[in-house]
This record gives sequence, C-alpha cells and structure tokens, in this order.
Amino acid sequence: EEYVVVNFYHLVDIPRPHEVINNHRAWMEGREVRGRIYISEQGINAQYGGLRKDAEGYARWLADTQPLFKGLLYTVWPVEGHQYPKLRLKYRPNLISLAGGMQALPITDPAARAIPTPPTEWKRMLSEGQRTGEMPLVLDVRNSYEWDAGHFPCHLPPPPLLLLAQSAPHATPLPPALLPQNADPDRPVMIYCTGGIRCDVYGTYLRKKGFNKLYTLEGGIQNYMREEGLDHWNGSLFVFDGRMAIRPNKDKEEELEAAAPCQVCGATAVLPHMNCANIDCNKLFIACDACKTKFSGCCCEACTAAPRL
Repeated sequence: EEYVVVNFYHLVDIPRPHEVINNHRAWMEGREVRGRIYISEQGINAQYGGLRKDAEGYARWLADTQPLFKGLLYTVWPVEGHQYPKLRLKYRPNLISLAGGMQALPITDPAARAIPTPPTEWKRMLSEGQRTGEMPLVLDVRNSYEWDAGHFPCHLPPPPLLLLAQSAPHATPLPPALLPQNADPDRPVMIYCTGGIRCDVYGTYLRKKGFNKLYTLEGGIQNYMREEGLDHWNGSLFVFDGRMAIRPNKDKEEELEAAAPCQVCGATAVLPHMNCANIDCNKLFIACDACKTKFSGCCCEACTAAPRL
C-alpha cells in the first residue's frame, strides 16, 4: 500500500485545546498514522505519515469538517513505509520551541504576521532582485544544519540553533542579530523555512520590531519545490523524518547534494547528515563518502580513538 508524509500547520485561537485533542485521538483510532501532532491555544503543528488513505485522510477531515481548521493547507510526499516510529498527538504550549514562549506574540492574527507570498511571486522577487541588484533581505529562520543541506541565496546564514525543531530539548531566543545591523525597517524582507510556521512566528516578531515590508514563503520550501522546482535553490532540503533529506525530481539511486562542503575535509558533501559514531560526541554533521569511510562514521580523526564508538 502507498505511504506518504504529510506536513501542515494552522494558526488559530483554540479555547479548549484538550477537547480538540480528544476529538482527534478518537478519529485516529484504528488508523495507520505516526508522527508529531502538537496542538495549543494558538493552533496546530503537524509532521506525520502513514498509509495515504489515513494520513491524507486526517488532513482532509480537518480541512473539510472541522470549523477551526477551515482553509488548512497541507503538503503530501510519497515515501517508502513509515518514516516515524510512533504517533505523538499531544498538547504543547508552544507549537515550536522558543525561549520565552509564543503566547506573547499575536501569531493567530493574520494582520500581525508577514504577507504570505505564493511560490511564483517568491521566485519573481528573487529574480527581479538579482536582475536589478536591489535584493530584498532574504532570511533563513531554520537551524544552521538545515542551511547546510540547502538554501536560497541569503544575506546571512542562520545562527546555530536559531529556532529549534520540535524534538529539541532546549530553546534559544530569536536573536536580532539575524538581521544586518542598522537594517532599514522599510526595506523588503523575505523570510523562509521548511513548512512556514517558523516564518510566521519570526515575521510577527519583526513586525513588532517595526519592520513594515515582510514577506513569508507561503507553504514553506516544500511548497516552493512542489510548484517551482529548484529555481534559485542550492542543495537539498533537510526534513525531520526518517528520510532526513529530499530533493524533487531526483532519481532514488542518485546521491543528494548538500549546499555546504564536507565538514571534515572540505570536499563535496553527500547527504543525509549523520551523527558522529563517538557516542560522547554525537555531533550532527555532513561529510563526503571518502571521509565517512576513512573515519568510520566519526566527525574527526580524534573521535575515531574514543572509547565508546
């Protein structure tokens, strides 16, 4: 049977999130769905997969029959088998990990967020900026290791651990240093991330800081790749499931290119990322095939002599 991975988020005021969770759990009974589905007073954030009829069916059930989630947009990717070990459908006060929490940000108010920009318009803005030499500020609000896998042309790469994925145990603040010093608040700012939720959070943050011309990539990078392919994109896309990296229109037997070089020797790196075989290091890194073999899955020569491999 056909398996898929589904991604979506929907920012909306939910007065009684625990009742909503119980309703969703009842729908899930007897269905083949695994992944992460978090619900709070500010909406839902979901990355999950399973049999197409169940995984895609859940998204359709929300969009078509649940008034809170009317207009929900989702992406579907065919995969081979389950990409998540189990289902985690739970209440989470913050839909993404963020120091200080998200409750103080009016993210459920569309007027407080950046302007959602369809992939076609996003592509046009990048092309026009490159043609005229007047590029908007392009901000990647993902983690630095996601940037290493692939990215759009940006003014600054994201600082390490800017906005942490849902599985991360700790959160860090949104640093104003993400923008160049003395950035003009009237200069257009294009913000992107994998699925869109981090863009909406950071766009709300920047609007409160006085920036007026904010644009987010509607549906995130995944939606852009589906509609526009790889135009203006360098490398592949890091994803938080068993695949770890994807690239549209790529033969399954071909290697996935990384935007950053091998972090051991500087040669061309091959995805996906891997964790250092030294258990006490466990660094997430990318490497070329030669270094993966030479250092037995370790991130450096020193780790090859570690006692716990």
